[in-house]
Parts: sequence; structure tokens; C-alpha cells
Amino acid sequence: MQDRVSEKEVRRVNVIVYANYGEANARIIHGRDHDFPDFRTQEHNRFIEQRIQELAADARSIMEEKEQRQVMRIKCLIREYYYTKDEAAKKEFEEANALYPFLFSRAWMELKQERARMGWEAPPPPPPPPAAKEPEPEPEAAPPADVLYPLDAELRERVIEIERVIIELAHDL
Repeated sequence: MQDRVSEKEVRRVNVIVYANYGEANARIIHGRDHDFPDFRTQEHNRFIEQRIQELAADARSIMEEKEQRQVMRIKCLIREYYYTKDEAAKKEFEEANALYPFLFSRAWMELKQERARMGWEAPPPPPPPPAAKEPEPEPEAAPPADVLYPLDAELRERVIEIERVIIELAHDL
């Protein structure tokens, strides 16, 4: 192909890495073009083959670094929600679960292994209520509101899966 900037004939190798390839939410998370002079010799062809293997290895290492950062981010969000019960953290880790289900699973398993190895300290206890002369009776819990699920089957399954993850989080933590 002809490079528009240099107006020279080049061989262009595209390195493209997708997240969730084959899924509805697939997207490119890494992409880069590499141009090589367009010589048609066996020696140059072997050089290009070697460079493609090197580029693939480089892409793997870049993806591993990105995945590790994302796993650490997800673990931090789960811990933050565990300690604070902050709705913003909950929403963020639910989004991370939807966007990166395999990385979320990996983060979850790593947290479980860390917990088994080292043990997590329990969240700080809530502050004690002000001292009262007599304990007041607990008000009756309000009946749960009817849960409304989306009519779209795919969205409904996602909501149910998110609820399942939340319940598992509560049980495991």
C-alpha cells in the first residue's frame, strides 16, 4: 500500500487487540500500525515474519500490563464497597463486571485467595448510638418493594447476574 504521508510503498502490519471479542460489547483496547519497506525478497519476508512475532509478543505484554492494572482497579473498588458500602463504588464495580467479566472474575478470585491467605479485617463497626435510658423497640422493616425487571431478555439477564454477584459479594465478604 502507499503511505499517504511519505508517498512510499509500504507493508503495513496492523496490531489490533479486542476486549470481549465476539460479544455485543466488544471494543478495540489496543491498536497500532507498523509500516515496513515494501521489498519482495525471501530475506525481507523472513524479517517481516520475525517482526510480526515480536509485535505479537509485545502486544501480549502490553495487554498483560493493562489487565493487571484493571484487575487492581476492580479489587480496589470491591474493597472500597466492602468497607464503605458506597453506592458509587458499587456502580463502578458493576460496570467493570459488565465491561470486563473475565478480569472481574480474576480480581474476585484473587481477593478470595488473599482473604484465605491473610484474612481481611472486618469493616469498622458503626459508631455506637447515643446512650439512652431504655432501648427503643426496633421499627418493623418495611416490606420489600416489588422488583421490576427490564422486558428485554438480555437486559433482564444482566440485571439478574448483577444481583447474583451482589449477593455473592455480601456472602463472601
